[in-house]
Order: sequence, then C-alpha cells, then structure tokens
Amino acid sequence: MVQLFFVRLTYFLVTLLINVTSGGTFMQQILIADDNTDLRRLVRNQLAAAGFDTIEASDGQQAVTLAEQYDVVLVILDIMMPKLDGVAACAAIKRAKDLPVIMLTAKSDIFDKQKGFAAGCDDYLTKPFDERELLFRVQALLRRYHNLLANVIEIGKIRLSRQQYSLEVAGEELYLPLKEFELLYQLAARPQQIFPRETLIQHIWGTDYDGSDRTVDVHIKRLRSHLPANSGIEIKTMRGVGYSLEVTV
Repeated sequence: MVQLFFVRLTYFLVTLLINVTSGGTFMQQILIADDNTDLRRLVRNQLAAAGFDTIEASDGQQAVTLAEQYDVVLVILDIMMPKLDGVAACAAIKRAKDLPVIMLTAKSDIFDKQKGFAAGCDDYLTKPFDERELLFRVQALLRRYHNLLANVIEIGKIRLSRQQYSLEVAGEELYLPLKEFELLYQLAARPQQIFPRETLIQHIWGTDYDGSDRTVDVHIKRLRSHLPANSGIEIKTMRGVGYSLEVTV
C-alpha cells in the first residue's frame, strides 16, 4: 500500500510539473485552426511566449473534432479553410461547447463579419495583423469569459449578481425583469463585443425559441429605458449586426 501511494504521488508530481507554468498555474490550452502552416507557427510561438499551451488543426472539420475532444479555453479560427470553413466550424463548436472564438480572415467586408458573429464568434481580426494584437485580444476575451462565469460583474457604475439576480447602479438597487437582466448580464460580461440577435436569442431564450428575433429589439428598448443616466454604460446598436455594451465613464 505504501509503495502504491508513492507511485501515485510520483505520477501526480510529474503531471504537475508538465502542466504547470513558471508562475505556478496550469497552462491554458488554445486551439489554433488554419491551413497555413507558417501562420500557425507564428501564432503558436506568440502564445507559447505568453504561457499558453496550444493544439493545432489544419482544416475546419479537424478543428471541431479537437475542440470537442480537448479541454481548450479558447479557439482561433481562420475563416477560409478546407473541408469546413471557419463560419461553419465556429457554429459547430459553439453548439458543442460555450468556448470563446476569435476568427481570422483576409477579408474585411462587413458581410463576412456579420456571418462570423451570427455563427457565434466573439472577436474578429483581419489579416495581416500584429501578433501582439492577437495576444491582447486573447487575454481580453479570456477575462470576459471569466467574468461571465464569476456570477458577479462590476462595470461602469453597475454591479450585477447573477446568483441573486440583482442590479445596483451607483450603490442603489434597481429591479429588472428576468429577460432584461439576462440580456444586460450577457452584454456586460463581454463589453465591446457585438452580439447578433440570433446569438442573444440562443443564450437567453434557448435554441428551441420559434418567435421573432425582433423580441430582442423590444427587450433592449425596455432595458435602455430602465438604465439611469448615471449607470456609466451604454447599449449601442450595430446596424445590420446586433448590439454591444460600451463603458462611458
């Protein structure tokens, strides 16, 4: 029994050493999906220097498979890939797991961005890009997702508690109907991210919702009317795409 204990202890320590960064925390794993080997290497090196572990896919179908099999914290997807393009791959990954997704593309057309956001992507970066900017976006997106899981969000002059479904503005508690609270929480967890109506419906009303997507517009209008001028935030309409939350203080 003692020998078995030490065998297990040794295995644990070896695993810990393999998976722990120099700062003493487990390395977070990011999936890079692009059919360009040089670009994957560039992104991999930048992420490795920042303390991230990576796995790689050379086509969209492989990206979906790896995202489902591995415990990744974020996915970087090229939009133009063989077997399955980035938009379709993003939609498939989002159906399987609620992972943050950054899409890379050589295109800057607003319609390509609209398709990406409609598929559920969280951020968008047009090639060529500075790899340092990609790292900044990765770190910011992970912080936003951490906020979403934390159940308490403080932004601008508001404080949202998902556990208590409470909203405080400048220390004063305000009441919001459930759907409006969920809308505000979703937007506040990822400030400056553009949310298409379809994405908000999936997150808040569920994938089996069969009503009009204009219900989002109605609830956003009500939400805006409930937020006082001193909230320090503003819900902006991105015409033809969706909504985002901006900090104004």
